[in-house]
Amino acid sequence: MAVRRIGRRVGRCWLAGLLLASWPWTLLATVLDLPWPRQLGVIDGLPTTGIRAMAEDATGYLWLAGSEGLLRFDGRRSRLWRHEDGLPDVEIGTLHIDAADRLWLGTVSQGLVMMDADRRRFERADAQAPQAVRSGTIHAIAGGGDRALWVIGSDHRVYRLPAKGARWEWVDAAADSVTALAIDHAGRLWVGTSHGLRRFAEGRLQRAGTAAGADGAIQALWPDPRGGIHVSSADRTWVEATERSSAVAPTPRRPLLRSADGALWQQQATGLHLQRGTRAQRVPLRPLRWRYIRQCRTAAATSGF
Repeated sequence: MAVRRIGRRVGRCWLAGLLLASWPWTLLATVLDLPWPRQLGVIDGLPTTGIRAMAEDATGYLWLAGSEGLLRFDGRRSRLWRHEDGLPDVEIGTLHIDAADRLWLGTVSQGLVMMDADRRRFERADAQAPQAVRSGTIHAIAGGGDRALWVIGSDHRVYRLPAKGARWEWVDAAADSVTALAIDHAGRLWVGTSHGLRRFAEGRLQRAGTAAGADGAIQALWPDPRGGIHVSSADRTWVEATERSSAVAPTPRRPLLRSADGALWQQQATGLHLQRGTRAQRVPLRPLRWRYIRQCRTAAATSGF
């Protein structure tokens, strides 16, 4: 699966694919040339371009979640699951694939839904699950497989399922609202809240982070495959290590994807950026189909195909 694709539609931004396999990486040392993103649409086998989340499974399929159901895409053909296929809600806001290759869907109105690894059926959270997990909008999902499953429920609180068949637990984050979840390369859970950063340790969520802004409202978390967690507030992003913040200077760019050779793809207000080492350059997202699209907010990325 050599070609890497990146993209998602947010607002009027159309799903785009970056064909990175053919990219001459040796040119990155001078950042003299950049790949052009290619818009994916109906001609590529996508029945919709309204994508809110995406993830790649163990077999290499790309799963896309949006306003018209659950979509599986192999780069040329797609399959769509809707109400008639057993999907409780076609409006899906978040998507997560765990270590057991199960799909966890955060729907807009029907709570948490799971699609088993055999891809034959959907299962909703059982009656013992908290109301905020069984119904309403699920805001984030992390973990699962051979570890605990974590969910931000419709009440913006965080819930934990220690193991399959166990009882759900509410975990106090000491904040009005929980905003983000991420598990780092060492298996540690990080939680973003309206009142700062938390890390799960010794059976509870503890305050974490020493960087300026770590006690403020957190908007997004991104686990770097090289280690550490990239933490984003309203105006900047920084890196937190296990016990202390790293020496990486805060930046307005939010990370999306770390490629195999270490290059970092990032989102900024001005669009998509590519960084290698200390050098970064904007990647043009034009020309797309319409001239008026001058900015594209890319909110998710994955490698595959």
